[in-house]
Amino acid sequence: MMETAVKSIMRAKYNTWNIYVHHGSGFDYIFILKFISLLGDVDLLMKDGKFINIRLKWRYGKYSINFRDSLLMLPSSLRKLSKAFGVEAKGFFPFEFVNNPSIPLNYVGPTPDLKLYEGLSKEVYESMVTDTWNFNKFLVE
Repeated sequence: MMETAVKSIMRAKYNTWNIYVHHGSGFDYIFILKFISLLGDVDLLMKDGKFINIRLKWRYGKYSINFRDSLLMLPSSLRKLSKAFGVEAKGFFPFEFVNNPSIPLNYVGPTPDLKLYEGLSKEVYESMVTDTWNFNKFLVE
């Protein structure tokens, strides 16, 4: 899936584009680096153990895209940034639920338990409980 996602942006029309991942330097870029290093040449710019820029070059260096960490430019949570910029807030996601290998990716059923959500109040949780929580639909919304 990761390889397919990166290959989909390895196009001439995206040459020199910047891809931002909030808090990418914390974990995501280590994971992404594993895949992109197989797809082309990678140049890293780091400071104090943080990835400032990861440049992926392909077709003999003719094209490139950059991966950057937006948290290094906007040091706040996505929830706080959405309020500051007046845009729709980031939703709550049950990461512990989907990290369970016994949960199918096409899961439809009761809303995952409150304890599987980080920072979600009981009141907000109760307003979103359903018997038909759809993992795929949740990801698209």
